[in-house]
Amino acid sequence: MRDIRILLYLSLLSLLLTACGRHGTLTGFWGVEVQFSPHETQHTGLVLFDDSTFYYFNRPNKELPWSLKTGTWTMRSGKIYLASDGFFNLWLQPKGNQLEILDFEGDAVISGKPVQLARTSAAPWSDEISVPMTGKLLLIESEPYFLPCNTFHFIRLAPLTDQQLGLVNQSLSVMLSVVPARVHTQKAEAIRLGGVFGPTECR
Repeated sequence: MRDIRILLYLSLLSLLLTACGRHGTLTGFWGVEVQFSPHETQHTGLVLFDDSTFYYFNRPNKELPWSLKTGTWTMRSGKIYLASDGFFNLWLQPKGNQLEILDFEGDAVISGKPVQLARTSAAPWSDEISVPMTGKLLLIESEPYFLPCNTFHFIRLAPLTDQQLGLVNQSLSVMLSVVPARVHTQKAEAIRLGGVFGPTECR
């Protein structure tokens, strides 16, 4: 009986180490630009952090503003599942050196052009982009964070200016400035508070 318990323990430990190793190989920045037509070019960027949180950048067309979603990611049956407070979820399938976006059920997209993210530092991911957001500016243990409306996922910000410090604990419409490809390696400095449009309320 003791030998069986030891064998089960070693098997479980092996599975955990394999999962942790797989988890580590997926962290970092992934991005893709897909041109569906001469007038429709979608940009999708994803940062997977070691603490199982993520930042998801998206722009469905070059003429439209960027969006940023945050949440947690987990591995489920060899697939990546992104979740953010019930307002956003996404499945991805690791395939070689790429992450393929799946449908809402976690299956391969049958029709249309598959969207596959890869390791990249090409433009626009190496350029500074602006992301409009609404939420609350906070200081947590003297470090600045932005909490988007209707989420519980905090965005770490670069140090604030003296003027920006006067806006702490207020709900604001702001423009965040970020270089997506640098977020994983420079998390504490990569996203800065840019323009502030004024007070607002979360709805």
